[in-house]
Amino acid sequence: MAPRPPALPPFVRVLAWPLGALWGGVAAARGMLYDRELLPTRRLAVPVLSVGNLTVGGTGKTPLIARLAARFAERGRRPAIVLRGYGGTNSTRRHSPVLIVSEGAGGGAHASWRDAGDEAVLLAHLLPRIPVLVSRNRTAAGSVAAARLSADLLLLDDGFQHRGLYRDADVVTLDAREPFGSGGFVPAGRLRESPRALRRAHAVVVTRAERDDDWRAARTAVETAVPGLPVFRARHRPLGLRRAEPRERLPLEAVRGVPVAAFAGLARPEALSESLAELGARVVAFQGFPDHHAFTAADHERVVAEARAGGARFIVTTGKDAVRLDTEMLLPDLLVLDIEVVIEDEAVLLGRLEALCMPPSRTRAGAPPAG
Repeated sequence: MAPRPPALPPFVRVLAWPLGALWGGVAAARGMLYDRELLPTRRLAVPVLSVGNLTVGGTGKTPLIARLAARFAERGRRPAIVLRGYGGTNSTRRHSPVLIVSEGAGGGAHASWRDAGDEAVLLAHLLPRIPVLVSRNRTAAGSVAAARLSADLLLLDDGFQHRGLYRDADVVTLDAREPFGSGGFVPAGRLRESPRALRRAHAVVVTRAERDDDWRAARTAVETAVPGLPVFRARHRPLGLRRAEPRERLPLEAVRGVPVAAFAGLARPEALSESLAELGARVVAFQGFPDHHAFTAADHERVVAEARAGGARFIVTTGKDAVRLDTEMLLPDLLVLDIEVVIEDEAVLLGRLEALCMPPSRTRAGAPPAG
């Protein structure tokens, strides 16, 4: 997931607007070249389902990818997840090799978050029976997943703008509170493409749609941009608490009425504090860090000091942040809050996606793999 840029003061946004207009123009021109087949698109021997977005920053793609992969596996498919691996060193290499983070054999991640990125390692932990691969060259990664790991369905993380690889289905996630960012293109805003690009999508999932007003406004915005496009509502729900070390499950009620400190390095770090407040916890200290932040010993000391000063019984972080903590940072009173995404009319969405992503034996018999 590309990190969300910091909010710009109004006068800076005005100055950045010409650059944003240039970004939007380049994105539109690139899209036109792909639409007219003047830029090449590779097609793999297995169907590809992309989960992406229109904006930079977090829109809840990782928990949605995890849920879709698990649901397809329950239906007898052999999904694999392919990511670029933002935040990992592998994604910064010009000729990025294919890194198999997990073979899906139940052993968890075989790569560190520093190499593969935190989202890839988190997905490997959440889905130990589903392969996870990382590479800037996602066509190559998809070919490896199909040929070596017997995948019959690829879930492409953050792939809506990755048009060099053919997708059988495109799901776009939009944040209910700010579906089209601030309305401007990067760097003046958070848009990567115009909302009109949703015409390429097969479905939109509006995430963090806990509030009815947010859901209705976001759905109306999508229906105005692309009439007739299926729009689904999704909520983020706390799944459970666990100790980072030793691995012990706790009920959500363990923090109700209890003073806690919290920290998170996410696109929207404040979401953790909001979730804890909804669970009835008394958040006495909170520290937000940039997305994919590499925690240092100084960060650790500051979090612990503020927790003790506030009389916190527990320190709470997210699953994505926990994979970026070194062993010496795993305190006995450190809890991880796991989140799941719940989709309204999930069966309808899955049925639509399954029809678009039929198994290779039924859609691509004899088709050669790309690359």
